[in-house]
Amino acid sequence: MTKAVLCFDRDLTVSVNFTTENQGFMPDDAEPVPLAWVKYWAHHDPRVDVWATGNQHLRKEAAIPGFEELHQLWQEHVGPDVVAEYEPAGANPYKPTRRRGLEMIKEFYDNVDDVDPEWFVVVDDVDVSDVDGFEHFYPWDFRDWLEDSVPTDELPVCNEPAQSNACDCRTTVTALRERIDE
Repeated sequence: MTKAVLCFDRDLTVSVNFTTENQGFMPDDAEPVPLAWVKYWAHHDPRVDVWATGNQHLRKEAAIPGFEELHQLWQEHVGPDVVAEYEPAGANPYKPTRRRGLEMIKEFYDNVDDVDPEWFVVVDDVDVSDVDGFEHFYPWDFRDWLEDSVPTDELPVCNEPAQSNACDCRTTVTALRERIDE
């Protein structure tokens, strides 16, 4: 049963592309969310669904679903008429705006029976706290909150190399489809 949906931006958020240099809006001691944590939740914690909602390179780096997979799931389980509401004329359905993509994820879960997450979280270096239904964290605040809330020995650990694609996002999407179809 899905308890939480975690959505991650990539750039200036996850450890694959993070710098505080020349970033006046973030604290000098800001730290990114480790890629290992994203991979762990996506592939080793069945209570969590994880999505790439920023730069879609994170899909491959963490082997998690992104907007292409979301679009496919919408078509299969919600219907093309609802998907059309989110696609402005001429827009690429696999690259919605940051806020529109989050709205689509929330709407997807709202429209699917028997999958009712309790918590929707977006971790992004851009303030998207105005998106209904999501709790927004800056990456450094999310990391601090998690490190303060969870004993250190319980924080996710991933022994795969940072760029390993040992897990495939198709596995995550297949598991989600199976839960929906139960």
